[in-house]
Amino acid sequence: MYCVCSNKNNYEVISLCDLKKFTAENGPFNNSAWIESSVGDVLILDCNKPNIEKIEKVFVTVNITTTKIIQTPISSTLNSEGIILTGKKLLIDGFICSKIVYTSLTKEQSVYSSDFTIPFCTYIVLEKNTNTFNDKYCIKICIEDVFLSIIDCKTIFQNVTLFLLAKKTFLTCPNIQPSKENCSITNIQQPPPPPPPDTLINNIILNDLNDDSVIIISFNKVNMTILVDSTGRVTDINGGLNYFRFTLYKPDGLTEKITNKLVGNSNGMNFSNNISNTKFQNGDIIKLQYEENSKVIITNFPNTSTPIYIPKNTEESFVITKNGLVAYIPTTTIPTITIPTITTPIVTLSNEILIVNSNNTQVSKVGFDMTNNRLLVTSFGTQIVNPDNRAMILFYLRDSSTGAIKYSSFISSNQNASQFVADLNHKIFNLNDFIELGVYSVETAKVTNFPMQGTTHTVDTTTQFEKTSTEFFQITSTKLQAISPQVLSPPSKLPNNIEYVFTTSLGIFDIFFNTLSKTLYANLTPSGLSSGPFTLKLIDKDQTTIVEKNINPSDRDVAPFIYEISNLFFDFHQVLELTFDSSKTEIIVHDIPKKGDIYVSSNDTEYFEITPSGLVPYTPPPPLNTLPNEILIINSNNIQVSKVGFDMTNNRLLVTSFGAQIVNLDNRAMILFYLRDGSTGAIKHSSFIPSNQNASQFVADLNHKIFNLNDFIELGVYNVGTAKVTNFPMQGATHIIDTTTQIEKTSTEFFQITSTKLQSINPQTLPNPSKLQNNIEYVFTTSLGIFDIFFNTLSKTLYANLTPSGLSPGTFSLKLIDKNQKTIIEKNIAPSDTDVVPFIYKISNLFFEFNQVLELKFDSSKTEIIVNDIPNKGDIYVSSADTEYFEITPTGLTLYKPSPITL
Repeated sequence: MYCVCSNKNNYEVISLCDLKKFTAENGPFNNSAWIESSVGDVLILDCNKPNIEKIEKVFVTVNITTTKIIQTPISSTLNSEGIILTGKKLLIDGFICSKIVYTSLTKEQSVYSSDFTIPFCTYIVLEKNTNTFNDKYCIKICIEDVFLSIIDCKTIFQNVTLFLLAKKTFLTCPNIQPSKENCSITNIQQPPPPPPPDTLINNIILNDLNDDSVIIISFNKVNMTILVDSTGRVTDINGGLNYFRFTLYKPDGLTEKITNKLVGNSNGMNFSNNISNTKFQNGDIIKLQYEENSKVIITNFPNTSTPIYIPKNTEESFVITKNGLVAYIPTTTIPTITIPTITTPIVTLSNEILIVNSNNTQVSKVGFDMTNNRLLVTSFGTQIVNPDNRAMILFYLRDSSTGAIKYSSFISSNQNASQFVADLNHKIFNLNDFIELGVYSVETAKVTNFPMQGTTHTVDTTTQFEKTSTEFFQITSTKLQAISPQVLSPPSKLPNNIEYVFTTSLGIFDIFFNTLSKTLYANLTPSGLSSGPFTLKLIDKDQTTIVEKNINPSDRDVAPFIYEISNLFFDFHQVLELTFDSSKTEIIVHDIPKKGDIYVSSNDTEYFEITPSGLVPYTPPPPLNTLPNEILIINSNNIQVSKVGFDMTNNRLLVTSFGAQIVNLDNRAMILFYLRDGSTGAIKHSSFIPSNQNASQFVADLNHKIFNLNDFIELGVYNVGTAKVTNFPMQGATHIIDTTTQIEKTSTEFFQITSTKLQSINPQTLPNPSKLQNNIEYVFTTSLGIFDIFFNTLSKTLYANLTPSGLSPGTFSLKLIDKNQKTIIEKNIAPSDTDVVPFIYKISNLFFEFNQVLELKFDSSKTEIIVNDIPNKGDIYVSSADTEYFEITPTGLTLYKPSPITL
């Protein structure tokens, strides 16, 4: 039987590349590594699918499976295809997923779809200086065209034209996927679904690196409130402190009603808590500020004919109207009659809340702007030291009428108050709102001019150290005043709490889980009897004990234990291990395994997994087979920052963060970690721990990364005593990286992973981490070397090699300057310095960012700067002035001319 099949190409193609946007983000393509490729294939419908009458639309996505750099022959001239062989190629394997939607050749004319997977392989010629082992490339994909032709009622010819751009990167490419037998279309940016009828047509969406939503902001037009949905995903790990900011103004465009921001590598939980349920009115103005405009989406803007709008600039404003958001341009014109501006000074309360550490050094300060009714919160960069990872300060701003929590934050132990500032600064309060201030340590918080002018009140003046304290302060028009609220809604908590009781049901204490700050807290239900031994452990999924607290058999008072577990941080999916004497005591947990049930312990040890919806019983897996060695990262207070273990069952790293930081005056890498291949020395995985940050990104980069036996670790430390290796070089001993007392010296050591232990090695030759093609030589005019400066692009840090001449170089200054001409860092050699070693130490491991400017000042009568491959490859640039400027770009240093500063 003959089938009449349509062969027209009036189908719709979904997911074609936006050429203008792709070019703007990735172009120009001169001297770039790219290829255009066509992938054709014959697609045959499954025999169970009905025949095709007409193709309606096709969805296409392209996924990269693997990439590999290979060496090839070299040709110095173009061949007949117009290609020059540089000696390096990038092999690319991938697959195309196609979903073809068609009308069936049936009486019902029903619509069907069919999925196809088409593998492909191609290559891109790379620069000749590409490092085969260490360089990494991500593939940027542009689908230029999709052509379909019906061959017969079961067969389709498809041809997909691709533009593939290889970009050198220093991170893991986000879209590498395993090959698939069958695939379905996912993650295509479709027009958003229609908004609910009670909200405005516009949503504001902030996406992550994979273009999945981190937060979704909507506007309820019935009760006139802003709603924020946090998905739990995190923003760009390399984002800064002002990655995304949302500010709501009154219709005058000047009076701020609320503002909050997301920093890089953070989820939207705090942002949602702070912004959700904020009241707005028609005419209010929204200002959005962001570092990556491509990650921000406004839906249905300016109307439903544009379902997805991506802002053009890094700051845009909108007016809220009853019909949706309308573009707003702030007024900058001056009225015809110019009236001298009189700046109204901000009126503040005489009271400030001072947060100090045990050295009485200020950590943070909270003031009260009575002109704009907002909090003024400052961080001083210092920390409150504590052996455990816990909240040292809990701050809740509560509504004057209901006592509901409007804003909240905390200051963690061993971290500065930067997140505290991000959560609370410029938050709006109303008169008679009140503050609930919880402190873990005595004399950590003080209130100035309280209770009267000239006096300072210390929160919890008791000398009993083992006691947390909470006080309440109401904000009036003239001062803070003490209050004692009768009934308060507690912070959000898990539905389960743990009751520790005697078998006679006489209570000992209860443990609760605060989900707002993710901290433990406990209530004492004293019975007057000794509870016997009790142990609480928090364990991660790698069976690493994060914290352990005990009641000893001889302890007759459980109050110290209650204090020890108070304000400890937990994370969801950690495991709680509780050990006790079941002949005398037991654990009771409500709503386990389901709501309304009561779980009573039956063993000496009970395990519960902490999940967002509550506690669930947990069965621990068999113990892992691990090496006896662990690498411990500690700070100057001997508090653990991170730990690296070795799972020999699965040949993977086990990396943990304990929340603490390594303090340093500068923004630099304090720990550099490279896992290198045992045969070639090539870097397989790498990460670093920055100064003044915890090790969460270090964990994200390295935890569960696979190693092979005889692979080895290169461990670089900036400060002496920052890294230790347990049971090394023998059982029971602890080895400290760089035991020298010379502070001004970085140190690197190497450890090989064997089947039974770590052992020291001294590799003779190692491939260097990826670095810019240019290095800076600082020499005397006689060509006698002083030092060289290099740019590690893997960690984006500076490092230097000393080429000592034995002579003083005279004055030298190095500055890193951003594009706003703000000096990020400055390091100097003074005229009196006869040794440049301290300077080398000061610039080592300093972070840089691409497009920052390097300013170098020196005495050109004695010394000069030499830079290779500037302005073109093969050229040598020699300084001609006392000051030289270079812009740091992903492809190398370029000469830079600073703009004059306009006064």
